[in-house]
This record gives sequence, C-alpha cells and structure tokens, in this order.
Amino acid sequence: MSKTVLTSFTILCLLSTVFLTRYKISVKASSNVIYVPDDYPTIQEAINNANQRDTVFVRNGTYYENVVVNTTVSLIGENRNTTIIDGNRTGTVIRVVANNVNIGGFTIQKSGYGIRIEPEPTIIWYEGIYIDHACGTNISHNIIASNGYGIRLNYSNGNIITGNNILSNWDGIIVQSSNKNTLMNNSCSNNHKDGIYLYSSNRNDVTVNSCSNE
Repeated sequence: MSKTVLTSFTILCLLSTVFLTRYKISVKASSNVIYVPDDYPTIQEAINNANQRDTVFVRNGTYYENVVVNTTVSLIGENRNTTIIDGNRTGTVIRVVANNVNIGGFTIQKSGYGIRIEPEPTIIWYEGIYIDHACGTNISHNIIASNGYGIRLNYSNGNIITGNNILSNWDGIIVQSSNKNTLMNNSCSNNHKDGIYLYSSNRNDVTVNSCSNE
C-alpha cells in the first residue's frame, strides 16, 4: 500500500514539474485547482468561487467572456494556441484588480471599443489585458491579438510581462503612470500605432523586446 501511495505521489510531482516548466510562469503553491469547464462552465464563475492562491486551469476551447480577476489566483490555459478568451468586441477581455496574479497560456482577443460624445465624439479603445492599480502580476506566454490595447498598465508597479506575442492591436503595450515593471522578450508586431509606449512611467526594465508595427 505504501509503495502505491509513494508511486502516485512521485507521478504527481513529475506532472507538476512539467506543468510549471511548460508555461515558465511563477505559480505559487496552490491549495486547490479549479478546472474550467469541468467544475464551472465559465472562467468568471471559477474565479468568483476561488480562494486565495488557487489555480484556475482552463481547458482548450473558446470562451466568450469579459473576465475580472479580483482575487490572487493563477489563471492558466491548457495551450496558448487553442485556449482562447474572446471579448466578442465588448469591453476589456481580462481586467486584473488583485495583486500577485499569474496569467499564462492563452490567446486573448477581440476587446471592444465605444464612442463617448462629450465634448465631441471620441473612440474609446479597450484592452486585451488591463492591469489596474495592481502589483506583482505575471503575464507570460500569451498570444494577445486584435484588441484596442494589447496590454495596459495603469498605476501598477512591480509587474512582469514576458514572452508574449502581441499582434494586430491598436497599441501593443501601454505603461501609464506605472513604475518598476519588467517587460522582456515580448514580440510586438503589426500593431497599428505603438509597440510599447511608456507614459509618465519611470524605472521600468524594457529589454530584449522585438517590435515591428504597421
């Protein structure tokens, strides 16, 4: 009996090592793994029912959602090419308002836009991922395509954005009033305006990023 338990534990450890190595993302020890759609049919429902430090693991498929991450979780897709969160052209696809969130392994696409009429018509672009007043977020190894802004940081310090393929957005990465963030090894291509744009932001580490826009 003890041999069987030891063997099962060894296999579990090996699978956990493969999982973490594949996504190259810092996932802290989790008390629970919630599976979408097995446990909950939508990503938002899974997040709403998660505890601090849980992992929400999303299986392959297309999920038409606008997700708000309001608790410290790791949000991991099964495969970044086939695990898709689609905003269906309405609003921000993923908004992060909690600290120490990990997001990796997704295609994040088709945020929306709106028109504001005061004092005169203005197009409002929404984001693939919006980090709002949050720190310690790790956005790694995603495909972020066909959004208003690919990734936008707003008053958010000490975040890591690495290894993402950011393409065909209006802007690739916008860092606004945010400091001490690390942007590394991201590929920004075919974005309409800027690949990476820093506004009122200091002491950010922006290295080894490849940007070629329209």
